[in-house]
Amino acid sequence: MQQSSIELHTDEHVLAVVRSSFLREFGRFVFATLLLLVPFFFFFPLMKLGAFGLLLFVIVEGFAILYFGRLWISWYYTLLIITEERVIDTDQQGLFKREIIEIDIDDVSDSIIEKQRLLSRILGIAGLRIKTDKLHEFDIYFPAIRQANRVQELLREVQSSQNQKSSKQKHQPVIYGEKEE
Repeated sequence: MQQSSIELHTDEHVLAVVRSSFLREFGRFVFATLLLLVPFFFFFPLMKLGAFGLLLFVIVEGFAILYFGRLWISWYYTLLIITEERVIDTDQQGLFKREIIEIDIDDVSDSIIEKQRLLSRILGIAGLRIKTDKLHEFDIYFPAIRQANRVQELLREVQSSQNQKSSKQKHQPVIYGEKEE
């Protein structure tokens, strides 16, 4: 189910909020930082060009600030939220576009840890794929999570506790006609 904001149900609590590892975006952040700093090294030569140099400086710095801001917002607001009832994947795709997908815990069929590269293995970073009983388009893939094993264990614990709750509710006998005291 896609929506634009996250609202918890009554008596629903957030168990975990998982962000993608900062190391995944490290190269882009280094580039953005360099893009922010390099024009300052050419500030005086650009000022010798007059208004054109100042305009060029302002344009490059403005672009660098926008790029860095977009990168930061995209990383910071891309989350995997695990509650007692749902798994919520928020994917910030720019400054103003956010995609939120939520899956009921009952619909989760499996979670798979995917380790891609040698450096990722050394740093303890892995991707987590959450498969559903529905079509593959509803599967969630969250790349570059630190301690993905703990997240997977939490998902399985929540699933088992949810299954126990639902089985208790289904198997309780209903007695009609008795007075409650």
